[in-house]
Amino acid sequence: MPHHISDFVDHRKGSKALNDQEAYLFVKGRKLQKRTTKGWKLCAELSNGDTERMDLKVAKEASPIKAARYAVANKISSEPAFRWWVPYILNKKRE
Repeated sequence: MPHHISDFVDHRKGSKALNDQEAYLFVKGRKLQKRTTKGWKLCAELSNGDTERMDLKVAKEASPIKAARYAVANKISSEPAFRWWVPYILNKKRE
């Protein structure tokens, strides 16, 4: 039986994570934010008590609200890998 994510307990930013200068691209004169989560891992505490480190892409698909709340609580929501999706998820939750 698969175990569910109870909470996120840690994170790691790798060397492939985008910095602020790399976070944007220009298309026809418009500045657009790159939508990537590369370089980030979150550590999830599972319902059976185990922990599992997973790519941010997997974490945000498995438990988007918990991942967004973790990012805000740990002051990483302004990082390029988070800022394009965290506000959307948290606003959607309020609806």
